[in-house]
This record gives sequence, C-alpha cells and structure tokens, in this order.
Amino acid sequence: MSIINLGLQDVAIMRDEMSLHMEEIFEKADTLEQIREAAKKNSNLKSELENCICNVQELLCTRTERLVLHNVPFKTKEPANEEIIEEFFEVKFIQYIANKIIMILNFILFLQVILSIDRTLKISDTTIDILSKKKDLQQFMQTHCQIQHYSFQVIF
Repeated sequence: MSIINLGLQDVAIMRDEMSLHMEEIFEKADTLEQIREAAKKNSNLKSELENCICNVQELLCTRTERLVLHNVPFKTKEPANEEIIEEFFEVKFIQYIANKIIMILNFILFLQVILSIDRTLKISDTTIDILSKKKDLQQFMQTHCQIQHYSFQVIF
C-alpha cells in the first residue's frame, strides 16, 4: 500500500454546505464543465465553492505533511489560483505555437536540402523504381548515406 494511501486511511472527506440556492445550482451540474458554466452565470457559486472546500483542503494538507519517506517529510503547496492557471496555459500555448513554427521551418529546410540534391524530385516520387532512376539522388546516397536493413542515416 502506498504511503499516501496509508496517510489518508480512515479519513472522511466531506465539504461544508453552501447556501441553499447555491446547493441547488450545484446539484444540477454533473460535470466539471457544467460547474464552470454555472459559476460563470452566478459569481457567488464560485466563491461559495472555494469557501466550502477550505476545510477539506486543510485536512488533506495536514495529513499529507505528517507523512515521511526516507526521513524526508512530505510538503504541500497552496492551490493554484485562476491567474496562475491562466498564465500556465498561456505559456504552454506559446510553447506549442513556437514548436509548430520550428517544425514548419525544419520542413522547409528539409525540402530545400532535398531539392538541392535533385531538382527533379517530386512529392509523388515514393517508389524504389522511381527513386533508383534519379541519378543525382543515387549519387548523394552512395557518398553521404549509410543504408542498413532497418536504418537509414545521412552522414556528413
């Protein structure tokens, strides 16, 4: 059994109750997405939800910080707020776009290199029969490539 499971044995987790109106709204939401939509429509729901889980968070934090592994106590951190979460996804999105741009640039560079080897190559040239007739490509492969049963390497 894991240390976390042992640490949380016999712990009952139950959030505090919200106001009756907020509980009714919350009961109608089945998924996290529906809860978020309801919170957008009713700003009090978000704040009451945050308040009603404070005791649960404190209990879990206290129980977790009692645990020790190899004489090193577990540490907990404060939950991320909305601003930190948005910043995280903003950074991830920028990284994603940057990676896509790098992939496109690498592909363009690859095309330039391939076309500098043999200008007659086309994207439809995919069979061994066609490629074996490309003299410039074959010359390049003989002098700069190593072909084995399961691998192909370009050697500079």
